[in-house]
Amino acid sequence: MATDPIDEAVAALAAHQCAAFARRQAYELGVDRSRLTRRVAAGRWLDLGHGVLGFPGQAATWHRRLWIAHLQAGPASVVSHESAAALHGMTGVAAERVVLTVPHPFHRRLDGAVVHQISDLLEHTPDQVTSAVVPGLPVTTPARTVVDLAASMRRPRLKAVVEHAADRRITTDVAIGACLTAVSRRGKPGARLLAGILDERAGGGIPPASELERVLHRVVGPPHFPPLRRQLPLPGRGIEGFVDGGWHDVQLIVEADGRTWHRRIADMRRDRERDAQAARAGWQTLRFMWEHLVHDPDGCRRVVADVRAVRAAQLGRPVPPAA
Repeated sequence: MATDPIDEAVAALAAHQCAAFARRQAYELGVDRSRLTRRVAAGRWLDLGHGVLGFPGQAATWHRRLWIAHLQAGPASVVSHESAAALHGMTGVAAERVVLTVPHPFHRRLDGAVVHQISDLLEHTPDQVTSAVVPGLPVTTPARTVVDLAASMRRPRLKAVVEHAADRRITTDVAIGACLTAVSRRGKPGARLLAGILDERAGGGIPPASELERVLHRVVGPPHFPPLRRQLPLPGRGIEGFVDGGWHDVQLIVEADGRTWHRRIADMRRDRERDAQAARAGWQTLRFMWEHLVHDPDGCRRVVADVRAVRAAQLGRPVPPAA
């Protein structure tokens, strides 16, 4: 019997998804409803519920259950929390749980799975999702996974997860802190708890203002870029104060953040109000953490160079390239 190219395409897709596939995927490959019904009736494909099908004779492994749950929850779903932690090799989490995150307002109850609704994933933070752990399967990054776990873990257990992840180089305190800062909002569960753990691990060290300013101007000043105007008055109206530095030619502000993680979370609303005020006056703000300025100065310079070029294009002004 000649093989059917559409059936072959479905089988090839399912082979990368633990022998499961969504109806929508089958339709995209050219399967019509009549063919799908015939395959299920003949037992060649199994109806796994919620718009997902699979091939018979497959063991119900944890990875297969993750794939089925993701396909059932839809393409916007992401493997997260304990499931993501286990995939990344973190210890101290419940083994073989199936946990997903979906954005609001999508929600579907799935047997054998926990589905969280979190609005700050995917749409606003695509860099916090990876498919590198299991090809094709979206999973929260290690740093984002720790931030999510903080919402439901007690302090001793969360601290152990952070320590293990850092010791095994699964992620870093800086990456966790940066992710926490990016998604934190007033009342976000676990934010203050995790910030306190990060501060404790850092020893509470805060660089003096003079040292912070010196490093900032060394990283993003001459010979790499034109001199920053120091202590520039905050552009706009409504909030008075100064920013660490800026360039008038591209209307770009650069701020260095050496605060504790706890203080950064607490001051987030104020920072956003300052950035919004500057934006209303036509200025963009870049914020660099002390840790990044010290440990990744070249990365900070690349960001500044790219943003300066974009700002110059937006304003129609020439900007010399970075050294």
